[in-house]
Amino acid sequence: MKTPFCIIVLIVFSVIAYYLEGIVLNLVGLPGILIARGIDKQIKKRSARVIALILTTAGQAYTHLAFTAFIVGWTFAATGRDDVVGFLVWPFAFLAALYPIHGNLREALQEAAEMNQMNIPTKALHITYALTVIGFFVFAFIPTVMRTGWRWVPYVSG
Repeated sequence: MKTPFCIIVLIVFSVIAYYLEGIVLNLVGLPGILIARGIDKQIKKRSARVIALILTTAGQAYTHLAFTAFIVGWTFAATGRDDVVGFLVWPFAFLAALYPIHGNLREALQEAAEMNQMNIPTKALHITYALTVIGFFVFAFIPTVMRTGWRWVPYVSG
């Protein structure tokens, strides 16, 4: 009975993150967005776009990897119990880590199609999506990496 409960909790975490990340990822990517909009006129346009993409990706990736670290850490804690079947919970943990970023990427692509242009945050979401897939498996198989950069996240420091 504990295994279905763990799966439901992962789904709830993921849905909550999906709605919060729409706001949070835009906030953490704001420095890059401001650079891309031409706040600093001294930098050439091409280099400004590259710097903006790097800053936006760094903010989005660190933030979403914090959520991924939380999901992986929580799943480690849940599957460490005798009454939870780990091989059933881990696929849902993977989907729970990907669903928020996938949903936000889908919405950003729809918005970009309506505007007929791909903006910096949308490009950064593509990179963040790929980093999330890689990060999930790195965190799951090498938890010390997760503890190094995201020790402040609940269920990670243990």
